Amino acid sequence: MKKLRFLSIAALLLLFVIGIVSATTTKDRMSFEGPVAISGALTVSGVTTISGGTTVTGGIKITSEILAATKTIALTDSGKTFYLAHATEFATTLPALSTVPAGFMVRFVVSAAPSGANYTIVTGNSAEKLLYGIAVVNGASVAAAADTTVTFTAAAAVKGDYVQIESDGVSWYVSGIASAATGITFTGA
Repeated sequence: MKKLRFLSIAALLLLFVIGIVSATTTKDRMSFEGPVAISGALTVSGVTTISGGTTVTGGIKITSEILAATKTIALTDSGKTFYLAHATEFATTLPALSTVPAGFMVRFVVSAAPSGANYTIVTGNSAEKLLYGIAVVNGASVAAAADTTVTFTAAAAVKGDYVQIESDGVSWYVSGIASAATGITFTGA
């Protein structure tokens, strides 16, 4: 592997020789059987498979970004939480669904309540009327059914309201919570 940051080759050889770890290597793959401890930073790129029992201590960092202007979400933003934070509000555009793999997911949290205009999240292609799901808004279910736009409504959405949007590669699925009536709406069907 180009980047082998987690254990030195000498340490791996020692563990292999004394029988604690068995390793299999090919041109671009290294596999281990037995316990392997990782300390410090670990960078993994490419397709990664972890099977069996896995314990993570110290937590997994979820990436986030504070948005204060219009943004088009990239495929590399999958898994990210976006905090909507600006006095003049703005639109955020999802990638075109035709480019999105199954499992793509983003989350939007209101961190500054919209007052003069709405925060909107729109599908990457207005012909993709494929936004489905439910938000609980002031205790009532509000359904998205073949919509294109999620709106955090000015003067109704409050700090802490949120939606999560994910895809199976065919449709967008939304869930969320808003405190006040009309805090979150779905349109564009």
